[in-house]
Amino acid sequence: MKYKIYKLSFPNGIHIGGGSLSSAENTIHSDTLFSALCIEALHIGGESLLETLVGFAQRGKLCISNALPYIDNCFYVPKPMCRVESTENDLSLKKEFKKMSYIPVDSLSDYLSGKSDPVKINEELSGLGKKSVFQKVFIKQAEDNELYNVGVYKFSQNCGLYFVLGYEENDAAELFENILSSLEYSGLGGKRASGYGRFKSTAVTAAEFENRLNTENKRYMALSVSMAADDELEDVLDGASYKIIKRSGFVQSDTYSERQLKKRDLYVFAPGAVFTKRFKGDIFDVSQDGAHPVYRYEKPMLIGIGG
Repeated sequence: MKYKIYKLSFPNGIHIGGGSLSSAENTIHSDTLFSALCIEALHIGGESLLETLVGFAQRGKLCISNALPYIDNCFYVPKPMCRVESTENDLSLKKEFKKMSYIPVDSLSDYLSGKSDPVKINEELSGLGKKSVFQKVFIKQAEDNELYNVGVYKFSQNCGLYFVLGYEENDAAELFENILSSLEYSGLGGKRASGYGRFKSTAVTAAEFENRLNTENKRYMALSVSMAADDELEDVLDGASYKIIKRSGFVQSDTYSERQLKKRDLYVFAPGAVFTKRFKGDIFDVSQDGAHPVYRYEKPMLIGIGG
């Protein structure tokens, strides 16, 4: 499989809620990104384009990672969910290790051997950007106007989010890029009518990832949210270290139902989960009583992390 990195810059910031309007996350899960691409495909090419995109993903011809932080040309990956023996006994350093959520991909080997500098990594990542809360007004015709807060994450200069695209065929990559180019203007996340979430994308080589993505290893770490297919699950859990998170939300479709309905809840592996075996995962239908399927992309992107 071939790989590209897409760096996304958000000049107006982005609203990715973490359970409330006032929250502001600074990463995007792969299933959220894929859902946005599906909606955009439907808008610009109808059901035919949507089915083509989903078909590429279902057949393993195309896969994506979470959208993760970058600073300049430094790409961060989730901290692996595995035990690491540190050579340091300093309690303050152990606290810094615990605080770490992301690691530069080129420091991954040092981290796994207990030799990374957690203070430096945390300090550098603190320059990614900052959360701001803006007060908005909901205007009601017959009642008093209502104030509410919206959390927005604004990235520092030369910072933003990146994701890795894996593809087997050039036509899959070309189709993906056409949809992504259109999505730049529609935006990602919430409150897009206010200009949040619009982005510019730049494709760069994935040299930092290719060896780990293509080489067989004793352990693999997920760069995405994921869930094994039913016939894979028992083998996948053997020797794995993981956390389960709930994925839910409302269906964003004008043709699904006359009123807004929730997606079926799905429990998946969090990014950073560590496995001893590769697996394919699946794209699940999480529709409930609506007029068409609703796809939840839960296929893993796995990088090797050695023994």
